[in-house]
Amino acid sequence: MKTAEQFRTTLIERVVGIAFLVVLLPLLLSIALLIAITAVGPAIISDEVHNDDGAVIRRLRFRTTGSGSPFFRAAGRLLRKYQIDELPAFWSVVRGDIRLCEILKLK
Repeated sequence: MKTAEQFRTTLIERVVGIAFLVVLLPLLLSIALLIAITAVGPAIISDEVHNDDGAVIRRLRFRTTGSGSPFFRAAGRLLRKYQIDELPAFWSVVRGDIRLCEILKLK
């Protein structure tokens, strides 16, 4: 059973995750459209990662490698360099699968 402090922390993280998604929605849609136009395959993929409890969760991210135009490969390098490809993972925070600090690399 979660304590009141854990519940508050989880609730705050989910609200912050929703706020990030709402604010970043135009950017996320633009990047997804750019990948869909210049690459072959899906724009968003999921990785299976283990959380602190050892459970396997699905973490979303933009696809930045694979078949596509030279522009796609250059854009993929840029997205990986600045970790923009990780922004869809905020959805996993909203779902409660992962902690916000795992997205922001604050561990």
